[in-house]
Amino acid sequence: MLENFLMEYPGCLLIVSHDRYFMDRLVDHLLVFEGEGIISDFPGNYTQYRLQEDRKR
Repeated sequence: MLENFLMEYPGCLLIVSHDRYFMDRLVDHLLVFEGEGIISDFPGNYTQYRLQEDRKR
């Protein structure tokens, strides 16, 4: 029910969660905190981010 409500919300949301499924359903943009004050911008969901990171290795 929460996911459906948030998906229909017309505004911007800032979501912090450990639930990958929840994030994949709701986000289309990530701010990735890489450490030492570095924050990168990623256009996509968490699964897409992980796939890109795995390809880099």
